[in-house]
Amino acid sequence: MNLKKFITQKGLSLTEALVAVVVSTIVMGATYTIYSNFQGTFVRQINHNNMKQEARFALHVLQHDSKMAGYKHPDSTDGEVQEPVKVLNDDGTEVADDTEYGEAVSFCFDTEDDDGNIQRKLIKYELQVPYSPLTDKTVLKKKVWNTNNCDETDSGTTVDLDWMPVAQFFNTLGIRLRSKHIDFEIQLQSKDGKVSETYSASAYMRNLNFGGTTYYVYNEEDLHENRTPVIPFTGSLKVQCANNLTRDIQLANFVTDDDIIILHQGEKVGTSDLNRTFEEIRFSSEKPPAITGIPSVSHDEMRLKLETVSSDTTIPPGLTATSGYDDNNNNNSADAGEWNGSLVLSGTLNNSDSSYTFNADGYQDFNIRLKANLDTNCDSEGWDDQNEAYKDYTVRVMKFSAPQFSDVNLHTWEPKGFSYGDQNYESRGTASQFGGPDYDLTDDGRSFYIQQNLASPTFLVSDEEYDSFVLKGMICSGGFPDCNPQMSTWMDDDMLGFAAGYQRPSVVQKKWPDGKIRACAGIDYENLDGTSDFSSTNLRNSLSGVDRTEWDGLTDAEKNEWWGEAADMTYDMYLWSWWGARGNQSAIHLHHFKGYEFEHTRNCGRTEGSYLSHANMSHLTGWSTPSSSQFMNYNTLGYDRLFARFDDTRDTTTGTRNCSNRGNSFSRISYNPGATHEWNCGNGKNTGVKNTVTLTYHPNKFRANIENKPHVANSLSQRFTAFDYRFNTSGTLNDHTNSTFPFTENTSGTEVSLPERSQDTDELKSTMFQRFQRGSVAIVSFSQPDNRYSNIQIARLPRYVPTKTATNKPMPKAQNLYYYMDEDYYTVNRIYGLLSKSYDPQGEHLEVLVESNSDTNNCAQIGSVANDLAETGTVKTQSVDGSTRTMNCRLSGTWRATTAVWANNTELPNIGEMYDTMNKSSYSGARASVTTEAGGTIFVFADGSFRYETLPTGFDDGEPHQDSFYYAVQTQDTDNDRISDIKKVYIGFNIGNTTPTGVSFKEEDGTAITNNTDFDMAEDVDKDFVIGEIFANSTQEPDTHDFVRFNLGEVPEMDADSDVDHGSRFRIDQKDDKFYLVLNDDSDIRWANLPSNKKYFSVRIIATDLRGNQLATTEKVYVDRVDCSETAMENIQIYKTKAAMTIEGYIQGKGGEKVFRRQTVPFTSSLDEAVITFDFPERNVQPSVKISEQTVTVDGEDVIIGMLSNRCKDTHNFIDRQQLWSDS
Repeated sequence: MNLKKFITQKGLSLTEALVAVVVSTIVMGATYTIYSNFQGTFVRQINHNNMKQEARFALHVLQHDSKMAGYKHPDSTDGEVQEPVKVLNDDGTEVADDTEYGEAVSFCFDTEDDDGNIQRKLIKYELQVPYSPLTDKTVLKKKVWNTNNCDETDSGTTVDLDWMPVAQFFNTLGIRLRSKHIDFEIQLQSKDGKVSETYSASAYMRNLNFGGTTYYVYNEEDLHENRTPVIPFTGSLKVQCANNLTRDIQLANFVTDDDIIILHQGEKVGTSDLNRTFEEIRFSSEKPPAITGIPSVSHDEMRLKLETVSSDTTIPPGLTATSGYDDNNNNNSADAGEWNGSLVLSGTLNNSDSSYTFNADGYQDFNIRLKANLDTNCDSEGWDDQNEAYKDYTVRVMKFSAPQFSDVNLHTWEPKGFSYGDQNYESRGTASQFGGPDYDLTDDGRSFYIQQNLASPTFLVSDEEYDSFVLKGMICSGGFPDCNPQMSTWMDDDMLGFAAGYQRPSVVQKKWPDGKIRACAGIDYENLDGTSDFSSTNLRNSLSGVDRTEWDGLTDAEKNEWWGEAADMTYDMYLWSWWGARGNQSAIHLHHFKGYEFEHTRNCGRTEGSYLSHANMSHLTGWSTPSSSQFMNYNTLGYDRLFARFDDTRDTTTGTRNCSNRGNSFSRISYNPGATHEWNCGNGKNTGVKNTVTLTYHPNKFRANIENKPHVANSLSQRFTAFDYRFNTSGTLNDHTNSTFPFTENTSGTEVSLPERSQDTDELKSTMFQRFQRGSVAIVSFSQPDNRYSNIQIARLPRYVPTKTATNKPMPKAQNLYYYMDEDYYTVNRIYGLLSKSYDPQGEHLEVLVESNSDTNNCAQIGSVANDLAETGTVKTQSVDGSTRTMNCRLSGTWRATTAVWANNTELPNIGEMYDTMNKSSYSGARASVTTEAGGTIFVFADGSFRYETLPTGFDDGEPHQDSFYYAVQTQDTDNDRISDIKKVYIGFNIGNTTPTGVSFKEEDGTAITNNTDFDMAEDVDKDFVIGEIFANSTQEPDTHDFVRFNLGEVPEMDADSDVDHGSRFRIDQKDDKFYLVLNDDSDIRWANLPSNKKYFSVRIIATDLRGNQLATTEKVYVDRVDCSETAMENIQIYKTKAAMTIEGYIQGKGGEKVFRRQTVPFTSSLDEAVITFDFPERNVQPSVKISEQTVTVDGEDVIIGMLSNRCKDTHNFIDRQQLWSDS
């Protein structure tokens, strides 16, 4: 058909033409789309191929150099390759372990060119930018150095090839070192970002091996000859296949390193209970590395079971040992392939003494021998026994024993929290209502006084954490510096208290050069400056004039730093708050904070004038009570009020307050019953009531006891329990505090309601809160305190304390006591009396026991006070100081007397607060008459205070004398007969008034130290090591019959040795009449870490004699270098065939220096060991590692094993470290 003719003849309509155009367009569009898709696919394929080629080449060069790493040419003169491979993070630090991927890697090895020249090369790979101005690191580059020590920073290391590209299109580069392999994982991305590919590869580093065990010689307890090896028998395993070729036999098998595990009788170990006192003890072993090549053995073809060797194992009574397994098929039993190489020790240790054979030191050791049993399925030939390895562990069970109190060194406690306030003394003057400026911490660290306006709680926090403790001390409010009753300025009835299980706030407040903490210390100035509702001018105006001038001269950067680190706003603790007056009541609360975060909303640059600086602070410290909806909101945010007691009941014997409308502001539970208040009353007076507070804290108990005496003369003594909270055996929290004064024990207890809603913080709920947590102890002050905390002492208890009715029931603890007395000062008050250093591990109140004489009223009730009790009868008999002592009088109950007024510290410096100048006048209550060793008569009162009634004959001659009597303490639950040992009360009467001039030292065994450089310790000793005894000799303290006690202070900043201040490394333990300096923290006592000219720690020793004369002296504890303390053998690998053994590894010395060594020794009839020695001539140290075959007996059968041993230097014996193989 002639189309042209047809068209010409027929013609097309407009519609037909348009349809033709549309169809044509669709066809052409579809054709273009298909073309574009094909083109895109083609481009992506090209990009993919390009990336694949880049990845292949990059991995090839990385694998090549990694295989060469560590190669030492036989003719090299540079020695072993020092650092064959190093993997770095992007910040330049080395990766921590084989689970971490780094971003850069360097290899070091020897090369030989065509002319036979040998050169050690260092090659580094990392991602860099292609060129400027690009910023993305997409190109893998390498740099090559010529070196002789593998150190790119060394002046002798020169650049051979500067950074040159290796491959492109990189997105990430990851490198991981593990065992004998190095892994590479790279991700590449095309330029258009549409194609991403991930590639991975591994390389076997044939010239070296990583992943071996590190053997640090300074961790050995026996470096010298004639000592039993630390680890007598340890384990590792081999795999051997059908062709009799042994592969990769090295293994750091037993990964549980604790060779001695210390427990206490009665402890609950492991289990699923949250009230356990010790986590389950898990012993772990590992399978050998998977074997590649011919033959190959993967981990799936290995089975490893860890079990006890019954003939060589004794499990502590109450514990069970269970081999661990992975229940892959959920049938609740261990099948053949499910053992995972672990073993768990758990249960509840028997509590009765009869279950143990305790030695003279109060413990019994139990040996546990573990066997790691390896089976393999080599080449699919079926499962065969392959090898066994053994290791012995010791579980030491300690007998329950309560320690003596130790004085707290508050110099080592740290101020934390946030002290923002408006009415501070810096800007408003020094009147006490503005907070000071009195802040006093005594030289001996036992007491401090705080007078600050604190608009948020401030904490003085112990540097140590405790599972279980008893803390005791005196707290009072009013009358700087000694809390005596009369005040010339008003007091504010605000909060004091304590915290236990303290974890946060964690930031330490800044101290300025004058030793003070500014009111706004910790303000987050850097982030607040320039924001709305914050005024830097208002913040500046909180400062004193001198500080303002300094502030005005600071740069912005210096202002950011001036306030110290930003305060931590998060609370995690159990806080006891004690309010002198809460509104018109007094109050005691126990708060539970678990991650509650406060918000700074007022003052210190925020809106000024409000009393509190943080939202909801009034609710969350107990001043006011939140509504039920607010309580629920706080539960969600991490706060719960566990206990609250309010009281406006005023004991009528305390008198009437001089306030027209606030007569009940102070109640019987106030820390200042009978005191006045500034509002409507003018100046306060009759304050200064001295409260003795005792905190008892276990994982399952938190209790606070209080004893005080209101100031008014005819008021009665008060002894009550603030709160008594305990977890039962099911982990349920119960309140054991009765609701009526004096809030005695509720034996059964009532369950405490805890938050349970889904939105509440989990740690506040009963499912998670089933024990009190481990933490620090803190002294807490808030609002406008005028508080003194004195004679603070603490005893660290075992994690588990037996019950009051157990067969080994805990006995209360008493100590020998030492006092100065004379004809003017002959009455010791209750704060420092016979109960001052006594406590009950279960938290009961204590009563006094003495040996009364035969006089009239020798053990009697004096006066007309009800509820006093003096009981006669033989309570306890014990031989003490060579004679039989009989306690036949128990004193307890309520008493009254004219309020104690302390002596003037100008006459008896540092000890004036021990003495009651009112001499216990107008006393009513229980009282005993005691005949002293010198023949005098002492009156002992129910509160533990005592006074001379009749001096011994001749004591009025003006000469020094000594006297003594004996006492004990008994718990208030007298039916349980819990009584302390009988202790001595020593009296130095009218002794001389000279100040100690120095201190002397003895070894722990009493040997005199004549050269003070021998007052020392080795750098590898452990915590609780006794450095020596501290005493004052007769020349240093010539006063006849004097006694000197010792405490630790703070080395002054101006002291020449302040740069080596021990900090909190040491503590002083008192044992009867002796004082010992003890290592408290062994984490950093290395000789090498001390300055080259000061190989010692400075210690500030405060020596106080009986008259309070005090010497402060900075002494030295010298650190002795142990021969091999800086030498470690690591990455040790061993290979064995029938003909020879090879050992290789690194020696690490001072400054991280490492040298690689390898040695192969053939087996002959005369030599069956390989020894490698690492020589450090400048240190006179030649540490060695040895592998050898030994014959040992296991279950009565002789077994040949391969043993890894090491020694510190060639003059020492080898110590067996790890079993490498056996023929069993």
